[in-house]
Amino acid sequence: MTETQVRVCEIDGKDHWCHYTNQTSAQGCYVELNCESGRFMADYNAEIGNGVPEAVWHGRTRRYEIPCLLAAPANKLLAELAPLAQRIIDGYATVWDGNNHVGKLDADAQAAEAELARCCDELMAYPDEADCIVEWDAADWLSGCDTVAEYGITGQSTDRELADIGERIEAEAPGNTIIDGLVGYLQGLRDDLTEDNDEA
Repeated sequence: MTETQVRVCEIDGKDHWCHYTNQTSAQGCYVELNCESGRFMADYNAEIGNGVPEAVWHGRTRRYEIPCLLAAPANKLLAELAPLAQRIIDGYATVWDGNNHVGKLDADAQAAEAELARCCDELMAYPDEADCIVEWDAADWLSGCDTVAEYGITGQSTDRELADIGERIEAEAPGNTIIDGLVGYLQGLRDDLTEDNDEA
C-alpha cells in the first residue's frame, strides 16, 4: 500500500482548546491522522457545526473524537496510539472513485482503525477530569467569594488593573482550568460600582 511513516506532532499548552464568542460551549477536539503525510496530531474542530474539510470527508484524513486534554495527556495518547496509526497508514491507499480521490483501507487497517476509535470512544465516555481542560464561566467560578473586596476592585479600576487581577485569578486556579469571560466579568463589576457611585 504505502511506505509513509506516522509522525506524531506533539502539542503545547492549551492551544488545542477554543471557545468562539457567542457559542455556548468550546469546540470539540479530536485525534487526526493524515494518511498521506503521516501527520498524527490532536486539535480542535475549527468549524462551527458539523462541517469537515474535503480530505476528511473523503477519508484521506481520519478523525477520532476525544475530550479536550491537557498537552501532556494528549501527547501521551498520541504516542500510545501511534502503532495503530501506523497500521492504518500501512493499509491505506488513495483511489479514484470516478468523482474524487478517496481513502481506502485494507482489512488490517480497518481493524486497527476500529481499535483506535474504540480507545478514543472509551476516553470520551470515561475521561479523567484531571487530564482534561475544564471550562468555567467566570461568574460561576467566582460565585463563592466577594470578588470586589478580595481583589480590591473599585469604580476607578482601569482595564489594565482588571487584566492584572484576571491573570492573578487564573494563576490561582488549577492548571487544567479555563475561566471563560473573566476580564469582561471583572469589567462588569467595575462598571456596576461606577453606576452605584453616580447614583449616590
